[in-house]
Order: sequence, then structure tokens, then C-alpha cells
Amino acid sequence: MGKWTVQKLSDIATLVMGQSPTGETCNTVGVGYPLLNGPTEFGSYSPTPTQYTTSPSKFAQPGDLLFCVRGSTTGKMNWADREYAIGRGLAAIRHKGGLVYQPLLRKIIENNLKTILAQATGSTFPNVSRQQLLDLEVAMPPAHEQLTIANAIANLDAKVELNHKQNQTLEQLAQTLFRQWFVAFDFPVEAADATSPKLDNNPTLRLPPPPVKNVTFTSSAGYRSSGGEMVESELGLIPKGWRVGSIYSVAKVIYGASFASKLFNEKAEGLPLIRIRDLKTFSPSFYTTETHSKSTLITAGNLLVGMDAEFTPTVWMGDDGLMNQRVCMFRPASSEVHELFILHSIKPLLEFFERAKVGTTVIHLGKSDIDTFKLIVPPTNALQSFQRIAAPIFQKLLNNAVQSRTLATLRDTLLPQLLSGRLTVRQAEELVAQE
Repeated sequence: MGKWTVQKLSDIATLVMGQSPTGETCNTVGVGYPLLNGPTEFGSYSPTPTQYTTSPSKFAQPGDLLFCVRGSTTGKMNWADREYAIGRGLAAIRHKGGLVYQPLLRKIIENNLKTILAQATGSTFPNVSRQQLLDLEVAMPPAHEQLTIANAIANLDAKVELNHKQNQTLEQLAQTLFRQWFVAFDFPVEAADATSPKLDNNPTLRLPPPPVKNVTFTSSAGYRSSGGEMVESELGLIPKGWRVGSIYSVAKVIYGASFASKLFNEKAEGLPLIRIRDLKTFSPSFYTTETHSKSTLITAGNLLVGMDAEFTPTVWMGDDGLMNQRVCMFRPASSEVHELFILHSIKPLLEFFERAKVGTTVIHLGKSDIDTFKLIVPPTNALQSFQRIAAPIFQKLLNNAVQSRTLATLRDTLLPQLLSGRLTVRQAEELVAQE
């Protein structure tokens, strides 16, 4: 492996600092250029604009690295998937060698992010200037190895993004299935209660083709649309043989323990502590060595809800960890109930409470709120039929998440290992090919 050299970022990249257009030139109806102001529009890979401007000043080109330069989100990054007008909260960075080197450029910046943040000015509202970025000193691999390393990183990025997109499709499929069965009540007739009449000459229930192996959708009549008997309930019309019950009819609710903050550490000593903020990243930053009598071990696939600020039901897809206070878990109360049934049943209830509590400084969800949750409870055979379809979808979601964590770890440690000499470029290529 050739010798790495220290260069300034200005030697290898160009930089465009954003400039915000005037308010009167901005709109939300799609007129003009898509405008990015900061990481609120960022996605897992590229942004989704919510504003447009008819008077753009500074642009990011397709393939540019979007870098947040202002505020508490300084250092957040995304890829420009098309031309964007950029406001003053962002910079667009591009490698002088072309787009093929962009993955390498991003990892180099990520590896030096602590230095960038340490140089940011302003304690309450940090800012990174154009000159600070251009003067950043970075270790660069030899020119003849840069493209190989960039391709290895790009391949890992592509695999992670593919898993992410597939999981989005799977989540949408599960939601569509739930709504069709348990909201529109157009489940297959054979999933109805045994007391319901058999229906003849019914139209075929249409569902999208399954994106995972071993998933079979029953081609059958839709219950309600083909005349299935409905009865009154306190939640409206429901299929005959179904009932309204409390959340405890289908789930056990377990609450996180109050761990002592003095025993928190960032040295990976003990077990990860899963807090509300970790539900978005699946990457706990704190660990604890405490043995708590009321501790609950969280594993991949558990359904969690944060109880402060926002109440979004989340399937945990990170490593095993301990559930902290103000996080609760909804666990199936019986074997025929699937986590995806619970998730989509409680989601509108949680959204209702979130909207109802707006106006307070920080909204809170309590046990007394959860105790009021009422939902439609299908008979056992309907729950079992749903589970047969949901289970392989759910498992594929988890498998993709595990693989993505492995790929991301390899990607994030690639440059440091190459720089230290623990890994050669050829070995890096072989590792990427194996994943």
C-alpha cells in the first residue's frame, strides 16, 4: 500500500456555500427550483424538498455532498440527487476528480468531523465557515488507490440503500395489508369468523405481489365488499364475530426502568441503554453497568414507543439493550397476535394523543392514556391468517436491518483501517465482495 499524505480539503474539493433567497420568492407549490435550507429535508440518502424558489442564488449539482454548516445539526450530510438551490445552512462539496470520488470524499470528511465541530464558532449556534472547511487538513490515500477505495465505499453504500428501499416497500406492503383487512374489512372470507356465512360468486381480493420468498397471498373474496355481515359497535361497523377490546386484549405493555445516570458511560461498558432518541437511529450512545430489578432486555423486533415529545411506534432494529424510562414496549399478549398488527392498531391512537396534547411545552404519554386505548379485536383465525403473511415480511425487515448494520460498520471502519495499515486495499475489496 502506498503512503498516505496530508492535504487541505481545498486541494481535493470545491465548495459552494449556500445563500438563502428572499422570502417573497419562496413557495411550497413547486414553482421554480427546489430549495434546501438544512437537514430537516434530509432523507436516508437524498433530501425531499418542501420549498421552492423563483430566485435561486447558490446551487448544488447532482452528486454533490450536502453538508450542514449551521446550528446543532452542523455536520449532517446527504447526497444531492438533482440540482437544488441551497440556503445558507448548507454547503455543496464536490471532489475535483469527479463524481466517482464522492464516496471517498464523504468518508474523509466524516473521519474528520470531530475536528470540524471543534473549530465551529458560536457556543449556542455553531457555524462552520467556508475557510474553515477549505483549510481542513485530511489524510489522503495515494492517487492510484483513491478510485478503488471510492468504489468499495460506493458498493457498500449501494447495498445499504437497497436494503433501506426494500424495507420501505415491505413496510408499505404490511400497512396496505393491515388497512385492507382490519380497516376496510376486505380480508379473505376464509379468515372470517366461523359463524359468518359463506359467500359465493365473490370478486377476487387483489394484493400486490409479495417482495419476499415464502409469502403467499390468498386469492379470495373480500369480506365486506362482497356482502359480509357487519354489526354495530362502539367503534362503528365491524364484521360479525369480531369485538371491541382494550389494548390489553392483544398486547402486554412494559415500561422502561429508571437507571441511575451516574452509571452511564460511553465506553461500551455493560449493556446499551435504549432511550427515546435512540428509536430513530437504533444506535444507543450510552451504556450502563447497573443491574436493575425492573430492567427489560430489548431485542430486534420488539415494538417500542417513546413517551415524550412524539409517540411513534417503532420496531427496534438495533442490537440488544436495556429499555430506559419513558420508553415502553408493546408485546403480543398471545401467540396468534403479530407485532405488525399491534403497530398499525396503536398508530392512529398514538397520533390522536399526540395531536390532543399539543400546546404544552413537552407532550407526555402516560399509562393512564394507554389504559384508554380501545381497538377492534378480530377472532383468532383472522389473526392467525394475518400472521402467516406478516411473519416472513417482518423477518425480512429484520434481516435487512442486521445486514445494513454490518455493512455500515465495515464502511465506517474502512478508511481508518487502511490508514493504520491494518487493512490493504486488496483486502478491503475482498471484504466488500463477501458482503
